[in-house]
Amino acid sequence: MTDYRSIIFGVDLVEASQAEYNFLLEVQSLDYLRNDSVLQHAIRRYITLWLPLAAAHSDTCYSLRPPIDIAWVWHCHMLAPHKYAKDCHNLFGKLIDHCVVTSVSAYDMTRKLWSQFYHTDPFELSEEIKNGKCPLISSDSLCNISHDLLAAIRRQQDFVYNIHLPHYRDMKFLNSALERYKKYLFLKKKNPSEFLVPCYDIDLVWHTHQLHPVDYGKFTKSLLGRLLIHDDTDSDRNPGSKLNVATDKTRLLWQQEYQEPFNSFGAMYRGDSPKGRLYRL
Repeated sequence: MTDYRSIIFGVDLVEASQAEYNFLLEVQSLDYLRNDSVLQHAIRRYITLWLPLAAAHSDTCYSLRPPIDIAWVWHCHMLAPHKYAKDCHNLFGKLIDHCVVTSVSAYDMTRKLWSQFYHTDPFELSEEIKNGKCPLISSDSLCNISHDLLAAIRRQQDFVYNIHLPHYRDMKFLNSALERYKKYLFLKKKNPSEFLVPCYDIDLVWHTHQLHPVDYGKFTKSLLGRLLIHDDTDSDRNPGSKLNVATDKTRLLWQQEYQEPFNSFGAMYRGDSPKGRLYRL
């Protein structure tokens, strides 16, 4: 491959990125998904109930749509693609696939399937649990997962804040983001040892691609010779930090490769989310 333009994905990432953006805004609007007790309960439901159900119906997994608390945990698990693949193989001997865009009837179909498997566990969270009155969770139910899901969920809250802008729904903007994601991947191919930092438009498409784990794994292994790991654990942007130095290096390499600025209007870092940090008037 000699040019980023020859990159082809097995997923319509523009349509999927629109659906992903709408999902993130729905999550952002639900205060109970920022309550650690509720999130721990959602994590237990995801590990002990959802993953076995999805694994048993992996041939129809594209048409399954879990309740939003589980969907949010699943989403954050897949954004560590190496750990998600490892956990799936350790637990079920295979990678459980996922698709961002699902049919309108998928939710009702999944609810019926859930009720056939689980007679005592409700499909949706009760109002009592949404208010933080959750049953005690055994630590044994969480030990089969290698990823710290609660920490991963907290990190994604700042990501949602940074893309909470109306142009992230715009087709022209998303098509440009898709092209820039291709350029990012091609730059990674040419600089395999470099820690390249994406802008937020690229990151949205990158996240969306990871939410199709089978296609993402096949594609990145074909292009790069390995599964491309998404590392969102570095958040220190101070001068001299790993993230700060890597961002400057990414800008330089991008300019050299494409003869254009790396920064993109409306796609840069806005700061940490102020959610929960502001005084009420």
